[in-house]
Amino acid sequence: MRAMLGVFALLLVALPAFADSESAKVFELIDKRLEYMKEVALYKATTGTAVEDRYREAIVVEKATNKAAKAGLAPESIEDFFKAQIAAAKVIQYRHIADWTLSKKMPADKPADLEVEIRPVLLNLGDEIVVAIKRYLEAGNRFGDDQLAEFHRIVDVEKLDESDEAALFASMRSITLAK
Repeated sequence: MRAMLGVFALLLVALPAFADSESAKVFELIDKRLEYMKEVALYKATTGTAVEDRYREAIVVEKATNKAAKAGLAPESIEDFFKAQIAAAKVIQYRHIADWTLSKKMPADKPADLEVEIRPVLLNLGDEIVVAIKRYLEAGNRFGDDQLAEFHRIVDVEKLDESDEAALFASMRSITLAK
């Protein structure tokens, strides 16, 4: 009996740690994806490509929502998250470009090709985020206010401030599994 109580106690301690590591994995993937936005901004600034492309954004959201649905997430619950990621990405790009424009100093680095090098990585990271969110939710977890500090600690992208991060995190609270 004592052995069973010990195992039960161990599980009670281990489950929150598992949930924390799984949420951290989601947050790390989001951070990794947003870190690419400086490179995207450099590409767009040097090629004269507009940061905002509503047509492309709509396609990205539609494809991402469809992929999320196939992965087992409720599509209507994750659409706001994809839109929030796009909004955060644009904020980062606009702020980098504004800084470069005001300082009249562009980075000396030649940007990676958006279509050939960057987008495939971003699409892969987007898929990884969807899978990580699904696993997190399948384990019976939900994203809640108690995780916001951890989100701020992990998602630490240059040019993204706490209010931007909070808006992105808020969009995650409503994500659910498909029924």
